[in-house]
Amino acid sequence: MKIQIFKPLIFSIVISILISFTACESYQTVAIVVLDSETHEPIDSVFVEFKAGKNDDYTKSGTSGYTDSTGNFIGDFMIGCSFGCYDYFFECSKPGYEMFVSELNLNEAEVLMVKE
Repeated sequence: MKIQIFKPLIFSIVISILISFTACESYQTVAIVVLDSETHEPIDSVFVEFKAGKNDDYTKSGTSGYTDSTGNFIGDFMIGCSFGCYDYFFECSKPGYEMFVSELNLNEAEVLMVKE
């Protein structure tokens, strides 16, 4: 009979723990526009690598791909905050241009790439 009293309490604790581990997880969208620093014209075929992680391990999540003819890159990735939220940054590279590395925690930006 005493066990019956604790079942609702145990159930509530288990549900609370499960919610706390999944409540912060969500999809994030990255929106990057890459332009030439001199002409301000869009640059196509720039490789954008977006990395997410924590404690200097940025292999947890991310997205990558190339800009289109209008210099736009849009990507989605999953991010979680259990035991601390992820930090993220992105890199843009294309032959003939210096590599661009963003500051931490930008997921929307206009990037001006400098020719080598």
